[in-house]
Amino acid sequence: EEDQVKHPCFVFVPQCRLETMWTIMNPPKYTNMEASPKPTPELAGAFAILDQVISEYPIDTNKIYLTGMSM
Repeated sequence: EEDQVKHPCFVFVPQCRLETMWTIMNPPKYTNMEASPKPTPELAGAFAILDQVISEYPIDTNKIYLTGMSM
């Protein structure tokens, strides 16, 4: 609680299930990839949870940062 008072923030770390990805790539190669326009269930779920947190807590939506690690 003391750290939260000093450095107010939320850390949201969604994880994909095994054998899934955040996006569907067509074709699934590392060159000339195009993402599917429809989000995967994993990505849609992550955005739904983020929307819920934003609606329940005093989140400054101008200070949301995204980072990631390789799939």
